[in-house]
Amino acid sequence: MRSEVHKLCPKLLVTVRTGKDSRGIEEIADALFPYDPQVKVATTRFKGVLLVYTNLTPHDAFRILNMTPPSVAERIVRVDTCVKTDLETISNAVLKLLPNYSFETFYVDCIRRGRYVKSSHEVEKCVGAMIVSKLGKRVCISCADIAVKIEIIDDLTLISIMKPEEDRIFKKRIPRV
Repeated sequence: MRSEVHKLCPKLLVTVRTGKDSRGIEEIADALFPYDPQVKVATTRFKGVLLVYTNLTPHDAFRILNMTPPSVAERIVRVDTCVKTDLETISNAVLKLLPNYSFETFYVDCIRRGRYVKSSHEVEKCVGAMIVSKLGKRVCISCADIAVKIEIIDDLTLISIMKPEEDRIFKKRIPRV
């Protein structure tokens, strides 16, 4: 029986502004290097999508990058697990992660890159329906306790359970006087 967990699972997925991949790689590596000299930041075939491989835990790497986020970063997603892209495998992986969290409401947010599943919406409906039927939880987009983040990159699916909007990097603008 093949293992569901992908062998080379990144700890973070970082999206950067268009055309800023190399600057993102440099800033991410510089931020994590003092904590892990073996950190690797890889590009994907999708522009603006970077994968971070490190010996740090996903929580530690996420915390460090959020202390001083890369100037070109738009989102930082902590990766709790990764699996092959297949609806049943994704749903089962999510169900294995959820007992670690206390929640009543949730939503599923999927971003699909590549054509290994029909659509992001299909994944969101399938995973959401399974959580509702198996765990009896409620879907609430505006008042969710947790967000199930699913990032599909071709045949690799990254899954994370986060607080809603925790992955977003907001730059506060200083109002002009």
